[in-house]
Amino acid sequence: MSAPWKLALLGDPVAHSKSPVMQNAALAALGLEGGYELIRCPAGELAEHLPRLAEEGFTGLNLTVPLKEEGFRLLEDLSLEAQRLEAVNTLRLKAEKWQGHNSDLEGFTTAAREHFGDMKGKRVLVLGAGGAARAVLAALVDADVRSIELWNRSQERARGLLETFVAAGVELALSDDVEVSWTRSDLVVQATSLGLHKEDALPPLPATECVAAVMDLITHDTPWLAACRERGLSCADGRDMLLGQGAAAFSYWTDMTAPREAMRRALYTL
Repeated sequence: MSAPWKLALLGDPVAHSKSPVMQNAALAALGLEGGYELIRCPAGELAEHLPRLAEEGFTGLNLTVPLKEEGFRLLEDLSLEAQRLEAVNTLRLKAEKWQGHNSDLEGFTTAAREHFGDMKGKRVLVLGAGGAARAVLAALVDADVRSIELWNRSQERARGLLETFVAAGVELALSDDVEVSWTRSDLVVQATSLGLHKEDALPPLPATECVAAVMDLITHDTPWLAACRERGLSCADGRDMLLGQGAAAFSYWTDMTAPREAMRRALYTL
């Protein structure tokens, strides 16, 4: 009999996460013993956690804000996706060594296709310049969108992210006036962490004449999404992206096909 699976999500904050109910449903659907839990890990502490978790028998981890880029810097054994995105959101222990992967690109691609169809030729505004935004940009470039504008509270950080992308045929630019960028976009992706805390300021909102569809990568209804909905915009939260990246992570850990429907049912009955 194999040892029970010990899986966890690390980040700060993590209490809001829907990953445990989704991943525990996956384990149950396949008759696997074990569980998935939440571990608070502030920025700068990941290097201390990884050896301890290996000793405690954990074999699969997810990373969320603010650890994805920290994970990339710490690990040497990285998948092509993690190298491309310079961020890690999934780790597995193999031969007593943590390996890093990134399933965010697959998760966003699946979710965007389901909600918005073919992305080719669309004009997209991305809010944020962290690890999640990097995955979104990569997915949009792969989807052959027409243009991408990037906005972030730190324009220097946004500029640094754009400079890492080479996108033949896709216009890449910083948004110097986010309200104007809204009006010329077909889709707006909210990829900042704003909305995880009740006291957070709202990300930029559209002018009333905007007709863009919107997607917030946060997996619950946020004040930003509610404000977009009040303006009559088509809205999606981040649950389908979580499902896509979670299924990819499950397969990475277990070498099994993820039971997506069981995971979806668990995620959408919360």
